[in-house]
Amino acid sequence: MENWSYYMNSSLLFIVLLSLTLFSYWFGIKRSLKIGGGAEHKKALTNLPEQFGLLTAMVCGLPH
Repeated sequence: MENWSYYMNSSLLFIVLLSLTLFSYWFGIKRSLKIGGGAEHKKALTNLPEQFGLLTAMVCGLPH
């Protein structure tokens, strides 16, 4: 079996982690708007959708 650390360099790992973090931010915003009743009910939410997106991005992007 070949050495996988040769293929998984730090720049590739950074790009994959950044992509997953950006996707989770977008997904968090879309999901909170869907649950809240759409963009027209954005002000009725307890937190802004961007805050939900930031929370999901931090959970995905920061190490546990």
